[in-house]
Amino acid sequence: MREKLYSFITVLIDLIERCAVFIMGLILGTYLGVCVFFYFYSSLFDLKIPKTLWDVFSGLSTIFSAIGLIWIGFLTYRNQKSNAFQAEFDNLLKEHNKSLSENFYEENKMFNFHANYLLHKITNSNANMQYIAETYIYGREEISRYFILLYRILDRIDTTIPEKDKKRYTGLLRVCIPYEILLLVSINSLNPKFYRYKRLLEKYSMLEHLPLSTRFIIDIRVKTAEYLLTKKKECTSPEFTFEYSYDANFEQDISLKYDYLIKEDKYKNYLSNFKDSLFEKSIWGNNIHITRL
Repeated sequence: MREKLYSFITVLIDLIERCAVFIMGLILGTYLGVCVFFYFYSSLFDLKIPKTLWDVFSGLSTIFSAIGLIWIGFLTYRNQKSNAFQAEFDNLLKEHNKSLSENFYEENKMFNFHANYLLHKITNSNANMQYIAETYIYGREEISRYFILLYRILDRIDTTIPEKDKKRYTGLLRVCIPYEILLLVSINSLNPKFYRYKRLLEKYSMLEHLPLSTRFIIDIRVKTAEYLLTKKKECTSPEFTFEYSYDANFEQDISLKYDYLIKEDKYKNYLSNFKDSLFEKSIWGNNIHITRL
C-alpha cells in the first residue's frame, strides 16, 4: 500500500514539476485577482483585506514556504529512494549476468545443451509455442532460476521506481540479454501461468531490438542442429538420451543454410505468427526489423 501511495505521489510531483511555472503563475494571478477584487469592492464584504502589495507578498510567502518545505522533503526522500534502488539494481544486474552465464553457457562461452535444445525447439517452422512453453520450458530446473530472477527484476522495476525512470532501467536490463535468450524468455511467458510476466515484457517493449527475420531464425536453427547432432553422435550424457532422440532431422535442418528459396517460404507463416499473434504489439516498441516482414 505504501509503495502504491509513493508511486501516486511521485506521478503527482512529476506533473507539478513539469507545470511548475504555469501553476505558480496561476496561484499568484488568482491571489492577486482576488485581492484586487476585494480591494475595490471592500464595502460589500465585511472581511479583512490586504491594503498594500507588501501585504499580498507576506501572505504569499507563508503559503509558498509551506509548499516549498513539503516539496523539498519529498524530493529528498525520492532521491534517497532512487539512490537506494540504483545500488539494489546494480547488485541485481550482477546477479542476472551471473545467472545468465551459469544457466545458458558452457565454460567455452558457447550455449550449453539446454539453450541449444530449446532454441532448436522454438525455431521449428511448425512449432506450437505455447505447448513448448508449458511442456519443455516450464519446470526445467537447469534454466528456470534465470527466468524467475528476470521476472523479479522486472517486477521490482515496475513497482518501485518512478514511471519516468522505468524505461531507462528496463532498457539497461534488456541490453544485457542476448537475442537468443530474449527469444526463449518471450516464449516462456506464453505459459498461461505467467500472465503478468508476459504483460511486463509487453509493457517495457522487451523485444524492441530483437532482429526478427528469416535469417535470424534460420541461423539459430542451423547452429543448434549442428550442436545437437554432434552431441547425439557423442552421446556422452545418458541423462539426456531421451532428449537427443526426439523427432528431429538435424541433417535436414543444417541444409537450410544452403537452400535460400525454401527457407524463405518455409518461415513466412512462422514469422507472421510470431509478429502478429503471440504478443501485444507493444512488446516490439519501435522495432525496425518487423516493419520489413
